[in-house]
Amino acid sequence: LTTDNAYYDKLAFSPDGKRACFIRNYPQSGYVSLMMLDVETGKEHEMAKIPGPGGPNGPPSWSPDGKHVAVSLLFPPPRSSTTVALFNPDNGERRDFFTRTGAFLGSLAWLPDGTALAMTGFDLANTLTNQVFLLTYPDGKFRRVTNDFNGYGGVSIGAGEMAIASNRSS
Repeated sequence: LTTDNAYYDKLAFSPDGKRACFIRNYPQSGYVSLMMLDVETGKEHEMAKIPGPGGPNGPPSWSPDGKHVAVSLLFPPPRSSTTVALFNPDNGERRDFFTRTGAFLGSLAWLPDGTALAMTGFDLANTLTNQVFLLTYPDGKFRRVTNDFNGYGGVSIGAGEMAIASNRSS
């Protein structure tokens, strides 16, 4: 239990396993913090503060080379968009890598070779239900992987075979 009136999200571990990052949400204060945890010492610090409205839609994902932490940021109307922000894990510097208006994308995970992020969510221009998408890196090309009336939520990646897994509901 915590006593700081914050909400927490899942951990994302660095490729070497020495650090982990997570989202700490302060809804009463109108911002979200991207936190960094030293696994060995248990000490944590705020890597970046993300002001509202809007904010992360799912846990962060650490790139396989350890150079980026990706976070999917949702923005409510009138902006109604998703931005994939990349944070430098060493200094917290944010770079907005990709923005798609009319898309509500959440869970994301890097492919093991670092060439793309798999994501789930919906894109008002193309889908009626949550689908699986790929966002290539570093060129930022966005494409749908699934194309059906099922809904997909959450995404994870198999390390060896580059398999994408997601929960499917019909």
